[in-house]
Amino acid sequence: FNDLVKLVFDKKKIKTVFEIGGGFGSLARIILNNYDCKYFSIDLPEANLMTSYYLHESLSPKKIYTYDNYLKEKDGFVSSDNIDNFDIFILPPWAKFNDELKIDLFINSRSMMEMEFEVLKKYFNIIHKYISDDGFFLNINRYTKDTVGYAVNFSDYPYDDDWEVKLSKKSFKQ
Repeated sequence: FNDLVKLVFDKKKIKTVFEIGGGFGSLARIILNNYDCKYFSIDLPEANLMTSYYLHESLSPKKIYTYDNYLKEKDGFVSSDNIDNFDIFILPPWAKFNDELKIDLFINSRSMMEMEFEVLKKYFNIIHKYISDDGFFLNINRYTKDTVGYAVNFSDYPYDDDWEVKLSKKSFKQ
């Protein structure tokens, strides 16, 4: 969080955060307690249950949009009206968004290394499609991992040519 403050929140007004694999929502809670922004938490349905409960209990005045809301959407996309009317969006990976959505900060912490490379590429397609022109991506993952049946290397992540590294360092105790 301290690195995010120095390198992101102190540099730009962040209006939208999109966390991939945010677990039960601890980083979301910290960010939302300190900054006024829309927060999208994308994770597996089982994790989303915990996230919904935790953020509802921790941030009760915030309006939370869940998969139940998504199922009521007319066009199969999270509507612009709902983006305006809700604060937190807790959704599964297959949720769809309108092309106009722009994300200022994407976050993934220690879960892309758990994904098969084809799934990882799908998330990068989402990141590349929705990131704002001066957006950020906090990517905290191992440099290599081979427990998915083949080696996944951080250097092979499908970044396009429009990225600038602001910070790269070893994780504490990893």
